[in-house]
Amino acid sequence: KNMVTIKAQYANKSGDDRKEADDGVKDNFVENMEDFVKDAKEISNELRASFDKSIKDIIDLAVSFGEKKTIEVADFFKIWVDFMTSWGKAREAIRKRMAAEKKKQKLLEKKMKLKKKLERRVSKQVE
Repeated sequence: KNMVTIKAQYANKSGDDRKEADDGVKDNFVENMEDFVKDAKEISNELRASFDKSIKDIIDLAVSFGEKKTIEVADFFKIWVDFMTSWGKAREAIRKRMAAEKKKQKLLEKKMKLKKKLERRVSKQVE
């Protein structure tokens, strides 16, 4: 839209105004910008198509997990974020529990070793 406006303004200039400025430099802005706008539109259209395909693929994935087709992408990702948070907390709880059990086992082994040592002392004293 803006490029059309710029072209129209450029076309309305007199021929002498368009050819060269006071410093002898030709004004190529419109020609250069036409190429730029064309390239930018192509790139942005490709990006938009890729984005739309990604959104469709995410919705399809959500549907394959049993969600409704009307689910928002943010809502679907929230399910995953909540799951990952919960999973991380569960892993941490398991790690703590295993560390406590390991500590308890080492303490028990130490007690058993001490008990055997005391039993040997007692048995040597009796003999």
